[in-house]
This record gives sequence, structure tokens and C-alpha cells, in this order.
Amino acid sequence: MRKKSQESRRAVTRGNGLVRFARGVRPDRNPLRRASDRLETLLLAGSIVTVAVGAPFAVPAAAAASHAAAVRTQAIERATRHEVTGVLLQQATDTGDGYSADSQVLAQATWRAPDGSPRTGQVMATSGASKGSPIRIWTDPSGHLTGPPLTESQIAGQADLAGSAAAGGLVLLVLCESVIIRRLLDRRRIAAWDADWAVTEPMWNRQKW
Repeated sequence: MRKKSQESRRAVTRGNGLVRFARGVRPDRNPLRRASDRLETLLLAGSIVTVAVGAPFAVPAAAAASHAAAVRTQAIERATRHEVTGVLLQQATDTGDGYSADSQVLAQATWRAPDGSPRTGQVMATSGASKGSPIRIWTDPSGHLTGPPLTESQIAGQADLAGSAAAGGLVLLVLCESVIIRRLLDRRRIAAWDADWAVTEPMWNRQKW
């Protein structure tokens, strides 16, 4: 019960904070509102509008650029990478993983480079594969191990990630701008308060209570 009461108080505090913030930045004719408050409201509103207008263009543009770059990379990889058949020189370790029939482990294997020269090294093989089993691997033009070319799903994933990053970057930009704007204006406010207090303090201290 006590925990629920504390959570309720926190929620009310957060709600009151949002209300105070909204009251502080909303445009109205309140004579107590400072010019810096109105300036802050205009700058923040401008940032939000910029993001709202720019996001529909920036996000698809970032996704399209990433997709085009990935397609070019895929074309290069398809031209320079070769799938060859290797042979296991040892039995692949049996992990005994009953939940995954195609779990992969490192095993020693041999294969030939595109020019016919022999190569030997550690490759990923199916758990429990016997010695002498054939295995499909990818190599570069020199016969060194590499990965397969990008797949269509990977290209699409990179495009989606770029679009999400662009959207997140715009939101982060607005947040950073908000912090910077508030700090700069707060400095001006503090300086104005100090100047006002320097004038008010002597008169205040002469008051007789």
C-alpha cells in the first residue's frame, strides 16, 4: 500500500512538472512572462516543426542511400567471392545440443583456392559432422576464408536500420537543441536577475518591518 502511495505521489509530481513546463512555454499575454520565455517557446516550436517536416524526407532518403550502398557492396562481393567445397580433416565436436540440429562449431578443413592451390584452416561445420565430410565455404580470390555476399534480407535490414537511425538522430537533435537553448537562456535570465537584485537589494534592506 505504501509503495502504491509513493508511486502515486511520483506520478502526480511528474504530472505537475509537465503542467508547469507547459505553462512556462505556452504563448499567451501573461505580463509576467519574460521575452526569453517567448523566445524559448519559438525556438523549441521551430525545432519540432523542422523535425516534423524533415522526417518524412530524411528517413526515406537515409534508407534509400543505405539500400543503394548495400546493393553496390553485394555486387562487388558476388564478383569477388567464390563458394567452394572443402573437406573436414577432423570430426566436428558434437555439442550434444538437442534443441538445434544445425549448431555450428569450429573444425579443421582443407579446400582449394580459385587458382587450384590448397588451403587449410578452421571453418564453421555442423556439430558432429564426420571427418571427410564435404563442406561449402566462401573464399576471396586468394583462397582465404570470407563470408557469403549480402543477402536481400540483410540489405533490407540495413536500409531499415538507416531509416531508424535517421529518425532517432532527428529526435536527438531536437533534444540537444532544447538543452542548449535552455542553458543559454538560463544564463541570460540569471544575469538579468543579478542585475535586478543589485538594484532592488539596497531598497529592500532599507525597509523597516
